Formats: sequence, structure tokens, C-alpha cells
Amino acid sequence: MADRGAAPGLPDTQRPSGHDTARLALVVGALGVVFGDIGTSPIYTLQTVFNPSDPHPVPVSPENVYGVVSLVFWSVVIIVLVTYVLLAMRADNEGEGGIMALITLLRRSGSPRGRRATAALAALAFAFGMAVTGTITITTLLFFCIARARWGTPVWLVAIGATVLLFVDLLFVAANATKLLHGAWLPLLIGLTAFTVMTTWQRGRELVTAERARHEGPLREFVDRLHSGGVPALDSAQTEGQLQLDQASYFLSKIELRRGKAPTMAPWRKRLFIATSYITADAAEYFGLPRDRTVIMGSHIEV
Repeated sequence: MADRGAAPGLPDTQRPSGHDTARLALVVGALGVVFGDIGTSPIYTLQTVFNPSDPHPVPVSPENVYGVVSLVFWSVVIIVLVTYVLLAMRADNEGEGGIMALITLLRRSGSPRGRRATAALAALAFAFGMAVTGTITITTLLFFCIARARWGTPVWLVAIGATVLLFVDLLFVAANATKLLHGAWLPLLIGLTAFTVMTTWQRGRELVTAERARHEGPLREFVDRLHSGGVPALDSAQTEGQLQLDQASYFLSKIELRRGKAPTMAPWRKRLFIATSYITADAAEYFGLPRDRTVIMGSHIEV
């Protein structure tokens, strides 16, 4: 006897599934979260353009309405549909998207000089008072850098695509550049500060890593030396068995940074790097290690 709740005349494989319905609801909800602001922004644009209280209002006429709606429509098509949906969303980092995912992908395949430029471009995106247009422009730049560095897209195709899309993006940036003297300097200052801290931290970590490698040697050689033997007392420990984690001891290193005389960075950047090193997460707490069985060995490095 057929189930009353089942769709009559349909095989089991064609009947609607509760999982499919829930998945469809999640997809619609995700689209609302991701593209919701894009869908409402044209409404605010139309309100602003034809605002009668504006010092220079646009007269409401059929020609102006058609022109503004056309500009909004093609802006959404070029920036959202072409730049994001068709291009940028193809470059995902294990399912994650966005400007930080593009930076991660580019850092994996670029030269050190290109990596520094990528970090600078990302910081400039945050520095713009008009954050949306700045982020859109930086996203376009990062995508075409990835298209060239990771996918091997021909230079001529990258040049044509970047020229067309960046021309549209830069129009919006130029239109918002007049706001810099009307309060937009504050987020610009915040962005420049974040850029300075990030680049100083990156440069400082490179110096610390290089100094540790010079003193300690490569980690691979250290591990190979442990496996090579040469210590008779360790022969008795070469047995198989389970490791009792509740009785194991853990060893961590803590580096104390000091300002050196070498011209590695400007003095104020050295002080900034040392100051930011004090707010890093505690290693034992980060890895969830028991305090009573954790040994911390200290050392100091000059930067």
C-alpha cells in the first residue's frame, strides 16, 4: 500500500527529499547573506542621486532615470557578475573565498618581491575610506595576479582583462576620492597603521627565523641526527609501546627579543616589533599543554 505522504506516480528516486529542501533553503539563505548588500545598494544609489535635499540634485526625468538605472545595472553586471561570480570565485582556497583567500593563493606561488607587493595591496584595500570600491579594485588586481602566477594565463589576455575591469573599478575609486578631505582620513589612518604593523611583524619574523636557522641549523638535519644513533644509553629506549600522554613532558622555547645594532630595520620598527611580540598567544595555552609538565627553555635574539 502506498504511503499517503508520498507523491503518487513518482518513483522513490524522484520524490522530493527533506535534505534537498533543507539544502535549497541554505543556498537561498547564503545568497541573501553574500549578495544581500549588493541587491539593496542600487536602491540607496537611486535615493541619493535623486535626493531633492542634495545641493546639486539630478532632475527627475525619464532620460535621467533611464541613464542612472543603466549605470547601476551595468555596474552590477561588470563588477559583481563578471569580476566576482565568473572570475574571482574560481580562485578559492580549499572552499574559502574573499580577498584573504586570494592573498594566500598568491603568496604560495609568487616571488618574495611579489609577496611584499601583495601585502601592500591588501593593506591599501583596508585603508580606503571608500572600503567597498577599494576592496573591489584590490580583488581584481589579486585575481589577475593569480591568473598569471598560478594558472599561466597569457600576458596579453591578463592585460586586456585587467585593463577593462580595472578601468571600471578605478572610476568608482576616483568618484569617491573627493571624500578624503571630509572625514575619510580616519579609516585611511587606521589602514596605514594596520599596514605598518603587519609589514613590521612580517619583516621581524623573517629576521627571527633566519637568526634561529643560523644558530640552530636546519630542523631536518637535527631530526636525522636523532635517528642516526651514536648514544649507547638510547639503545634501551628503542622499544615499541603506547605513549602515556598523561605522563609525558613537553618542551617549548621562548625567545626574548632585543634591539641589536645591525641595520636590519629602522629603530622605531624594531621597537614596534618587540612591543607586538609581547601580545602573542602563549604557546602552552595555545596547544593545550599541562603547565606542570611543560618545560620552557628561554633564549634571546637580537633584531
